[in-house]
Amino acid sequence: MNDNISVLHTRANPPELGNVFAATQSFTEAWQRGELKFQPVIHESLERHMKLFINCAEVMARNAQRVVAEISNDPLGDILDALEDGDDEEVLAIAAEVANTVKSLLDTQVAHLGKEQQALATLAALAWARDEQRLLKQQQDQANLHTQVSAEHDREKHNQSAIEQAIATLEAQGLQTRFGGVVPSAQDLAKLAVPGAEAAAIADAMNTAVEQLQTLLGDVVEGMRYAQLQQERRAARERVANLARQVRELDQRQQVVSAQLAALLTMPRLHEQRSEWDAGINVVRQALANFAPRIGTAAPSNVAQVQALDDTFKQLLAYQRQLLEQHRRGL
Repeated sequence: MNDNISVLHTRANPPELGNVFAATQSFTEAWQRGELKFQPVIHESLERHMKLFINCAEVMARNAQRVVAEISNDPLGDILDALEDGDDEEVLAIAAEVANTVKSLLDTQVAHLGKEQQALATLAALAWARDEQRLLKQQQDQANLHTQVSAEHDREKHNQSAIEQAIATLEAQGLQTRFGGVVPSAQDLAKLAVPGAEAAAIADAMNTAVEQLQTLLGDVVEGMRYAQLQQERRAARERVANLARQVRELDQRQQVVSAQLAALLTMPRLHEQRSEWDAGINVVRQALANFAPRIGTAAPSNVAQVQALDDTFKQLLAYQRQLLEQHRRGL
């Protein structure tokens, strides 16, 4: 916060609180969406900024209303009328009381804005770089793991299909009826391989299926009972289902990380708006502070000074009303 308030005896520019209310809205919406709850420190910081901004605007408006209530009824009008015939100490003393009341209200308003700026300065600035780097690394690690698991799933899916096909062939060729539910050996199949006979075709199909199973399951296939084949089929299905589940879980994790990274993309703009809010409040504080010396610390001693004070009141009234109007529109 800039504590050095420059005093300018010029007409104050109309207040422009667009950035102040835009920052308030952005922090409020970011907190309400809750997209940064995965980082409690950041989410809590958003809430603190939001409450500070909202409270500042509400108190600023109440202070402005008090000033408006004090000077909107033209408190110096009757005094100026009474001074038309010449300076009167008692009347001038009344003008001084009015000036002191308004200046006290104005000092309160300026002090409040200064305290709010100090409160913002003590509130830790938003920090997200480390979280972003961590999430980017996590995203890359998950992408690599997703590639590995997906490839393994595809291999197991291919193997499962081959196992299913081989077992289906054995079943179709009479594994249970011709061979008693036991996978035949090469010697058993050779006995069936009579050229031109139906058994030869069966033996050839069975031999191909057995070789396929041996490639996938090993030499233990020969002599394996049908129940064991079914168990191997179920195991293959379970492996594929488990890998498919892992792929889905990785997909979900990637979606979560992507959403978290997307939420962090709002942080740079929020960081800028924090500074814009401070700058906007500082402009208002400076403008209000510039009225204080024009109201003066010494009692007016003549009608000209009362007239100048009345002009200042009118400018201050216009400024305060503009503040209230912008506050109303900003809400």
